[in-house]
Amino acid sequence: METLSLLFVDDDPLFLDLISLIAGGVFPGAQVVTLEDPNLVRAACERQHFDCVLLDYRMPTLNGLACAKGLNRILPYLPIILVTGSGDETLATSAMHAGVTDYIPKSRLKAQSLKRAIKNAIQITSQRRVIDEQRAELETFAHALAHDFKQPLRQITTFTQMISDELGDDKGSDVATHMAFVDAAARRLANLVDVMSDYTLLGQPVPITNLNLRDVVSDVSVALSCYIEERAGRIVIDVDQNIRGNATLMAQVLQNLIVNGLKYNASSSPTVWISAAYVDDGVEILVRDNGIGIDRQYHEAVFAPLVRLHSEAAYSGTGLGLTMVRKALARQKGSITCSSEPGRGSEFCIRLAAARAGRRSAVG
Repeated sequence: METLSLLFVDDDPLFLDLISLIAGGVFPGAQVVTLEDPNLVRAACERQHFDCVLLDYRMPTLNGLACAKGLNRILPYLPIILVTGSGDETLATSAMHAGVTDYIPKSRLKAQSLKRAIKNAIQITSQRRVIDEQRAELETFAHALAHDFKQPLRQITTFTQMISDELGDDKGSDVATHMAFVDAAARRLANLVDVMSDYTLLGQPVPITNLNLRDVVSDVSVALSCYIEERAGRIVIDVDQNIRGNATLMAQVLQNLIVNGLKYNASSSPTVWISAAYVDDGVEILVRDNGIGIDRQYHEAVFAPLVRLHSEAAYSGTGLGLTMVRKALARQKGSITCSSEPGRGSEFCIRLAAARAGRRSAVG
């Protein structure tokens, strides 16, 4: 490992001298900067690059957790280790969700444990940066690819329509049949491009707010009214709970499940039942149908990308619907499971946090 630049922050000057001595022994040549005032940390990090920052949790004017949160906002890829006293391990673990990379109790602060903690924190943060950069590149690529694909696809559908129009009365010819296949294939590809683009962009942060579930379900039912009528289906709604979620993503989730319930359905009266109940500190939403069902061995596989259990001829689709459902719920800190038997319909169980009075909007 190349020469490191380390920042140690603690209101105890004797501890700073000790940890600086230990760090100098395990990282020869390392530049060690010490601060007794945590209020000066941000300015120090803006002036100078540090490979890792160690913050004491218990400091009088600004504790290490608050200091870490402030640093994480301006330097999200700065490795931060929280140094805790005895009995602070639970707090330190939860602090990792607020930008702290790792924690180490003072009672275990020896040469090897310090070396291991610093090296691990640097490695974890470096890997997280690479993953985030790759995700951003993938999203940019997917967006550009979708945009570039749509133009030639529009041209294909336009010209196939023009050729069909020029055929006039000769609609039963082989050429007309072939052009119809080309047009249908182009439209399916355009739909797949849209779905793939939406799936990729689901990795972005979304605003999370309090939602009334009945309002969301009602809006989706209205939006799908034509499809429900076309399938001679019906939606039975028994919900009135308040959840924490994103209205757009929840509409996408419910729309996918309702359409699937009506489409993969051989009943003379395709029906989807939507019910919900408060469970512990969350809400459990059940979306049940009387469709063809899913074999037990595929209950988890149906959420995987591009997995299709039926041929295109039997049931059209992209194989990404349920994948997007699970990903959309994950963005809302929710989950979904499947319970089904062939010929006996399917039931999808969604779990989300319940709305809390006075909660403000947040970004997930």
